[in-house]
Amino acid sequence: MSKFTVYTVSLNHFATGEGVLMQVLVACAQSEDEALELFWHAFYRGEPQPRTFWPTVRPGVDRELLRDWCTAGALDQLEALARASDNLSFSLSCSYSLE
Repeated sequence: MSKFTVYTVSLNHFATGEGVLMQVLVACAQSEDEALELFWHAFYRGEPQPRTFWPTVRPGVDRELLRDWCTAGALDQLEALARASDNLSFSLSCSYSLE
């Protein structure tokens, strides 16, 4: 039996007057801490970790969070892949200016 769990790690950062940053990683990891490390590696590789915001870690594929970005069929596929593999990594990122 696998020691890996699927986690959704998400960051939704609103900077007053600057804009919005949203980053999501769905990945297989052995712990929440490892899932967080995978998030930092996916989005901030080689850069210092930001100190002004921190992502949220949830077990499983967070369908509610992802439903505005992925179809129900895509989320079904993501969950099926997560059950079948210990090596899943799905990420998305968007940012926009409020100006």
